[in-house]
Amino acid sequence: MKECTVHSGKPLVNVFCAVSLLLITLVCISPAHGADKTSFSLPKGLSRGEAMRLGEAMYRDGRLPSGKYIQAVVEGDIPVEGSMFTCANCHMRSGLGSVEGTIISPATNGERLYRSRKGGQEFTDQQKEVLPAHFRKLDIRPAYTDKTLARAIRSGVGPGGRKLDPIMPRYELSGRDLQILVYYLKNLSSELSPGVTATTIRFATVVGEGVSPEERDAVVLPLETYVKDRNARVPYYKARAGYRLFAEEMDKSYRSLELLKWELKGPPGTWRSQLENYYKKEPVFALLGGIAEGSWLPVHEFCEQKRVPCILPATDQPVISDTDWYTLYFSKGPFQEGEAAARYLNSTHSAADRTPVVQVFRRTEEGVSISRGFRETWEKLGMRLTGEVALDPREEVTDSFWTKLAGQYRNGILVVWLGMEDLRRLAGQEEGNGPSMKIVSSTIIGPDLSMLPESLRPHTYIT
Repeated sequence: MKECTVHSGKPLVNVFCAVSLLLITLVCISPAHGADKTSFSLPKGLSRGEAMRLGEAMYRDGRLPSGKYIQAVVEGDIPVEGSMFTCANCHMRSGLGSVEGTIISPATNGERLYRSRKGGQEFTDQQKEVLPAHFRKLDIRPAYTDKTLARAIRSGVGPGGRKLDPIMPRYELSGRDLQILVYYLKNLSSELSPGVTATTIRFATVVGEGVSPEERDAVVLPLETYVKDRNARVPYYKARAGYRLFAEEMDKSYRSLELLKWELKGPPGTWRSQLENYYKKEPVFALLGGIAEGSWLPVHEFCEQKRVPCILPATDQPVISDTDWYTLYFSKGPFQEGEAAARYLNSTHSAADRTPVVQVFRRTEEGVSISRGFRETWEKLGMRLTGEVALDPREEVTDSFWTKLAGQYRNGILVVWLGMEDLRRLAGQEEGNGPSMKIVSSTIIGPDLSMLPESLRPHTYIT
């Protein structure tokens, strides 16, 4: 994420959405293969839902049912916390594994673990040079059992007696905690994701009411074209199946694609129920692109609750969160402008600098977001905000307002998230009485920067 705001015109969203569509459809999606969940041993005293919740916390976050972090050892003698080396870091949230350089993290979901893994793939000489020796064998390993899986997690020894790579942590788990984790692995990716069948992956794109036909087409038409083009290539992809590392997993991604258009009507407060109805009728694997005026919050919350990825929506008001996971935005929107201003100012002023810094904004969605970005980043950098003035959305900024502010924070730094008309009044201040430095937002003052008064230009910085 860059520290400066980059304005990507909404019509360009289609380029990135097409790329994201390509990437997300290459994600491995595991079918059940007749997995018999009735044979899975449920830890005593736990419901299935509770066992899965606790196991997920261990697998994804490295956190024990007690709330403490799992303790582990890597490279033979280096102690680490589970939060530093979670299972999902290498084996992915799906449990279908990954490859990074020469480190191969095989699948860890039950359907793969509890059957033998066969080799015999046709590798090139170059591949053979970097692959571990056991991957070149016809039989890579026998099937895991509960006992051998527990041994692998604790001691790093595979079902055939081979020592696993020392980069894999050896986790210190009690018998019951280990039972919960094993139960979770047995159930992980044991069913197809919503919106996925043996032959098709279904996606949707969201279009809010009030979006112009030109912007809607700029988002939707390239996605529809991509889906049509890729579906025409599916037979070609299937013909190449079986010739890659992890071929068994990757070949299942060559399904046909289906794209739905979810049109949202009325105010944002009604969007959530509309999204629920669309999803109930035809579940989707992910939302691609999408565009709406105003806040993306209703769609964001829907995706978090349903665990539906949302890839690069076109919105000026993304949701800023350190914990939410399922929506990937182009940028942080207005928040990022405030963040960039704070970081720049911090690079030119130290905490020992006594120059007063005051922030002025209106209580609009845009003003609140950009001021929050500045305030939170400024405080995280260990700096102190001298003052802050929050105006009502329609409150007029008079000459006397600026005169009073200039007198109170003489020769200070003014971070002003207001419009061009407000800045013109600021320009009327006498020379030497106004702020020594001003930071303004190009989003709020508008695209015509030539309207900025001449007297403000020498000391004004624009995000």
